[in-house]
Amino acid sequence: MPVTPTHTETRNKHVVNMTRRLMACADADRGHLLLMKNKTLSAVSFAQRTNQGVEVMAATASLGTLPAWPQSFVDRVAQYKTTQVRWHESNPEQDGDDNGLTPSNRPHCVGIPLLSGDEVIGVAYLERQAQRSQFSPAQLLPLELLAEQIAEAMVLEDTLLIESNLLRLVIDAIPDLVFVKDTRGRFVVVNAAIMKAFGVSTPQELLGKSDFDFYAPEKVIAIYESEQAIIRSGAPSVDQEEFNPNFGGTGQWYSTTKIPMRNAQGQITGLVGACRDVTERKLYELDLERRNLELAELNSKLVMAQDQLFKAEKMAALGAMVAGVAHELNTPVGIGITVASTLSAQTQEFADYVQQGSVRRSQLDRYVENAKSGTELLLRSLTSAGELVHSFKQVAVDQSSSHRRTFDLRQTIDEIVILLGPWFKGNAYSLSVDIDDSIKLDSFPGPLGQVINNLVSNALSHGFRDRPVGAMRLSARAASADEVEISFEDDGVGIPASVRTRVFEPFFTTRLGQGGSGLGLSVVYNIVTSILGGSINLESQPGHGTRVRMRLPLVAPELSKAK
Repeated sequence: MPVTPTHTETRNKHVVNMTRRLMACADADRGHLLLMKNKTLSAVSFAQRTNQGVEVMAATASLGTLPAWPQSFVDRVAQYKTTQVRWHESNPEQDGDDNGLTPSNRPHCVGIPLLSGDEVIGVAYLERQAQRSQFSPAQLLPLELLAEQIAEAMVLEDTLLIESNLLRLVIDAIPDLVFVKDTRGRFVVVNAAIMKAFGVSTPQELLGKSDFDFYAPEKVIAIYESEQAIIRSGAPSVDQEEFNPNFGGTGQWYSTTKIPMRNAQGQITGLVGACRDVTERKLYELDLERRNLELAELNSKLVMAQDQLFKAEKMAALGAMVAGVAHELNTPVGIGITVASTLSAQTQEFADYVQQGSVRRSQLDRYVENAKSGTELLLRSLTSAGELVHSFKQVAVDQSSSHRRTFDLRQTIDEIVILLGPWFKGNAYSLSVDIDDSIKLDSFPGPLGQVINNLVSNALSHGFRDRPVGAMRLSARAASADEVEISFEDDGVGIPASVRTRVFEPFFTTRLGQGGSGLGLSVVYNIVTSILGGSINLESQPGHGTRVRMRLPLVAPELSKAK
């Protein structure tokens, strides 16, 4: 692939122009411009004066061999790197190019080296016919100056050629689509990647053409209009995602940068573009976005399901509490009924004696004694039932709602422990409380009760599994001026390390299919970290029990923020 489509033609024009200038400056009849290639001088042009003027031909493959020149003479010019002149009367043997010519018909010749520093890059060879005047020394100086200019131009052109080749190698090595378009959207420069995208093999198939020459207008009009907007405004477009429906069969996504191109006067003459194929990433992002929407929908359903399960867990705990309270109330209420019915019978019996007028002193004393002991027993039973109902009423109201109030921590915990009493009937498990009476919280006692309820339930179900005896301890102390640390510990079987990191996960349970929902400790974690605004930590070793530490603020955050 040529460096640029017109490089050879441009080079030939330069060579012809240089040769013509040499011929004019020397007033020569014939001439050659020879350039050094692989340490050998080769003619790149030939000039000859005719009746119509000076004709110059550049060496091309179709032109064939150029007329001969005195090889040994130009070699001597290159060897000595100085201007050489062969006069009419020169010694043919010295020149080595006599070809049977005599001084009378041999042309007058001059050879001027083309130098780049100390390196010979070519030779300008010029001659006049024998019957014309010879080259004078005064004519050699302008020829040498012109030769210097030609040498500089050739070196500059070679440098530009190298840089052009390097630039071509670079842009062709870039996998991105690189191009330059004029103000009408026609391609001026293209690289290998964009040729591949268009399905062409040479730049000539793209240069001078626009997108409209390859695709239907409706498929490229959007791209054309966006590029025209850049040309009109002069504002670059950087890293813009652009969909090209024409490439890759079904279209490709590109990250595109397009910058206006200006000439020396600052006028916009087109734009330079670079497009990076990001189809794979874009499709991944679109698929990820779709999946995220699906996950968001599923997560919303899961949150709703968890909320329902949490409410069910709360109501189940409340239901268990109701059953326990009902069982606890049965004893004092039963005693009260028994005492009341006994007193009623004895009162009726005493009333009959009074009506008959046969009341004895012993009967009166016995009735008074029985009434006294019965009412005492009845009062104790009703008091016990009243305390139980009061505790249940407060805890039930708290746990069935997230009502915020200021409360005494010890009193609230005691009320909760009273209602948990039925869980310890008929077994050897115990729960002790060690809480300072001075700790007061502005928080949510209901959710806190749910936490205590779930911790005790978890210890009974898991910590003391296969153990007939076990002790639990609930304590609290001031952790700082505005925080309290509540600790719940048991001396049960402990938790293995493989399970310890997952105990707060929703639906995780070691008693799957045995009545465990896997929500007990998850509810605890959510309440402590969200509603109560605190933190929770679990410590456990197999065979050495479990300790749960909760650090809570004395003033809980607002419920909306907590949630």
